[in-house]
Amino acid sequence: MKTMQLFLLLMSVTLSAQACKTPGQGLISRQEAIEIARKEISFEPKSVETAQSTFDGVPAWEVMLRNTSEPDPRGSVVFVTIDARSGKILALARN
Repeated sequence: MKTMQLFLLLMSVTLSAQACKTPGQGLISRQEAIEIARKEISFEPKSVETAQSTFDGVPAWEVMLRNTSEPDPRGSVVFVTIDARSGKILALARN
């Protein structure tokens, strides 16, 4: 529950669809963002969620990688915020 609240908070704070460009306008694709995020984990995710957002005014991808489908996912969720222009990791949180 706390993990989902953290994710929703991150998404609500950074989500700004109007500021994001669509892939093909110099931004990395959703799949490229997932590949970058997967390099930060040591497990095969059971689910992956993504959203376009902004981070400090920079177009970004928010990627959540989950290692479990259990209701209490402590220790098995990784949140990665990726610069949609450069592919650089802007933020990383593990739960």
